[in-house]
Amino acid sequence: MSRISKTTTAALAGAAAVVLLAGGGGTFALWQADATVETATLTTGGLTVTPSSATWVLNPEPGKKAERGSFPEEFRIVPGDTVRFNNQVKVEATGDNLNALITVDLGFRGADGPVDEAFFDALAAGNSVLVLNRVLGPGSNQQEGRMLFKNIQDGRVQFKTTVEEGSHTFALVSTYALPFEGDHDALQRAQVGLGDVTITARQIP
Repeated sequence: MSRISKTTTAALAGAAAVVLLAGGGGTFALWQADATVETATLTTGGLTVTPSSATWVLNPEPGKKAERGSFPEEFRIVPGDTVRFNNQVKVEATGDNLNALITVDLGFRGADGPVDEAFFDALAAGNSVLVLNRVLGPGSNQQEGRMLFKNIQDGRVQFKTTVEEGSHTFALVSTYALPFEGDHDALQRAQVGLGDVTITARQIP
């Protein structure tokens, strides 16, 4: 075979190889390796506020007949009577770095119903009081806020406290006392709208 023939044959072989590579997509089989890295699911926490069913007690003091009911409208109080409102509120704070401000806003003095100023003043004279307790365990409370009726100026009261991550229980206790002392003739069939209670949990830095 002549030198020209050998050269021609080599060129044809090279062209054929190029055609084969082109027919395979024009790529080269380079080495490759991979692995899968697992990540995670991000989940947020949250705040929930759950009140219990309120109870009202007429004359909770020793020596007087106690009567319980669901609504204060069931009671017809007279001078010398005391009415106590009890409600427990559970606050669930979920989050490793969660801090929350708990605000209890008590609206009354006609905010949610009728009001008789003389009736309200008589309740204030009887040392009627609003108290917020943190329930630490059976029979164990820590007082977080206390306000006498006579010290209320604008008809609204706010108690504020803070919680960290976890489950917390608060007891809201309101005691309304109508004393014997004083001229109560004008209080017959009188009414005071106690208003709603709003419990708010809000995250703080």
